[in-house]
Amino acid sequence: MASSYHVFEAAAQIEEVCALMYREAARRFADQPGAQAIFRQLEEEEEQHALRVHLLAARYRDDASRFDGASLPALRELEGLAERANREYAELRAGRWPEGLAAVKDRFSALEHVFAGMHAQFLAPGVAPEIHLFFSQLAEQDEAHARLLRDP
Repeated sequence: MASSYHVFEAAAQIEEVCALMYREAARRFADQPGAQAIFRQLEEEEEQHALRVHLLAARYRDDASRFDGASLPALRELEGLAERANREYAELRAGRWPEGLAAVKDRFSALEHVFAGMHAQFLAPGVAPEIHLFFSQLAEQDEAHARLLRDP
């Protein structure tokens, strides 16, 4: 059984780091107002996701039964994705991401798709309905971000 503290901690970290990544991308593409606007929008949405995770965490922090259907491998994968988000952010800040807008958007889109898949891991039977709904909504929003990034 996954610890609710660890699930929420890892989920919040991913959202917060993604917001930082979009902020950095907006800074990098400040000379392209359309791109900057998209990255700022995504930054704000990731910040809202993180806030929602923190609110849910405050509500269910000590109630591990909410995750009875979540597996330990899913938790490990979530923690691994939090580490990946931190590595991606470090690479972006160090200038090791592609230079062009299309390539940066493609990389973000791929990451959003991966994060959506991870959120879906917490939709297993036995996970409390409100947790199921929350992670389902996050997965949908991640996929919407990926689509926005793929649009020309």
